[in-house]
Amino acid sequence: MKHKLATRSDSELMLEKSFGVERRETPEFTGYVTRVDIHKAKRQAVMRHEEHAWLIIDDHYKWIQFFPEHSASTVTLMMDDRDRIVIRYIDICLAHGIDPDTGIPWYDDLYLDIVVTPEGTVYPAGRGRVGRSTKRRQNHARAARFCLAGSETHYTGDLAGNQPVSDRIMIKAENSAQFFFSLKD
Repeated sequence: MKHKLATRSDSELMLEKSFGVERRETPEFTGYVTRVDIHKAKRQAVMRHEEHAWLIIDDHYKWIQFFPEHSASTVTLMMDDRDRIVIRYIDICLAHGIDPDTGIPWYDDLYLDIVVTPEGTVYPAGRGRVGRSTKRRQNHARAARFCLAGSETHYTGDLAGNQPVSDRIMIKAENSAQFFFSLKD
């Protein structure tokens, strides 16, 4: 487990970036939404899973992260330089909250993460910390199913069914990256 900040201050690949956060209360979503604009990347970063690869860090990419209330996850939309969703990244967390001094969202990452493509295909995230052993992969899948079977589906959509992850906040985010969060460029 690692305590992380929504500012992505631990990312050495984001050379120049801006960060913003705001609280939202709508019928579809209650919680915090953050946005990291990557103005200049040190180099491109690619996330891989088996034969698939997604470019997730490059100049002018954006990461919009949702911190829903009463949830054991966060959802990050990783977007390219044309505001198209590259992937949705779901972090299963021990907890998340807001630092009372800075107002910055944080989360305790359990490294039991899920990648969802724009087409709705679901993959376990391929981080080394999750491990390569069969037992760890089975535990990862069980934990993901457990979290998503409960209240998580309210925020992330139906991951197990035939529908892509888009029934609540995601479909609005796909229609406009600015739906929940807008910053002056």
